[in-house]
Amino acid sequence: MAFDESKDKELFNEKLEGGLVISVKKYGDGEPKIQVGPREVEVGGVMKFWKAGRLSVEEFNSIVKLQKKIKEAIAGG
Repeated sequence: MAFDESKDKELFNEKLEGGLVISVKKYGDGEPKIQVGPREVEVGGVMKFWKAGRLSVEEFNSIVKLQKKIKEAIAGG
């Protein structure tokens, strides 16, 4: 089965301080899933995108603070 971009839905997206992106995505009738990453960082006027890799304690705490919003997005998805 080929990927169909029209079936890919983003239910939630938030960029944390430091550029880490947290999102909830759903494909077709599948279950919503939480995505951690990428990191979006501007370097020399150009946006760069890196995998999330290791999280700082501050980033982890920021994700925990988003827990209610993430659960609402999943429930609504």
